[in-house]
Amino acid sequence: MFGSTRHTDSVHGRMRAGTSAVYVVSDEVDSVHRRVVDAGGEVVEPPHETRFGSGAAGYVCTVRDPEGNLWTFGTYRGPS
Repeated sequence: MFGSTRHTDSVHGRMRAGTSAVYVVSDEVDSVHRRVVDAGGEVVEPPHETRFGSGAAGYVCTVRDPEGNLWTFGTYRGPS
């Protein structure tokens, strides 16, 4: 996911202009979360179950890099 967002009720709705949001498929969400915490990184949303706009379920966490970009790591692989 690159570009603007219409999700005003989530962490993505609070992003400032010029930043991006990236979704990375991973079966190791808890491991990624632990690595970010151990490195002193900023966790915006800890690992949790969620539903995407399509209604599909996923397990995700979101972190912010030093430039303000959001990285969401999750198990959702898109429609089959």
